[in-house]
Amino acid sequence: MRTSPTMRPSEENSALLSQIDAAPKAPGVYKMLNAQRQILYIGKSVSLHSRVRSYFKTSAIAGDLMSPANALTRRIAFMTR
Repeated sequence: MRTSPTMRPSEENSALLSQIDAAPKAPGVYKMLNAQRQILYIGKSVSLHSRVRSYFKTSAIAGDLMSPANALTRRIAFMTR
């Protein structure tokens, strides 16, 4: 995997990956937040775990993170019923 100048330090990556791995597999809403806990993106999905993981996979074409917002994301909040 190619590294990007927009990637976060490994400790922040580790914390974010832990949140992604702990995401519920249930339907619900997710919020991507920056370091100041401002909302970058709000989405909904029938499987929060699958949807959120899909944002942080590398693109086969670009070889980089798929969304520029990913570089700013420091926390992900999940809401389920």
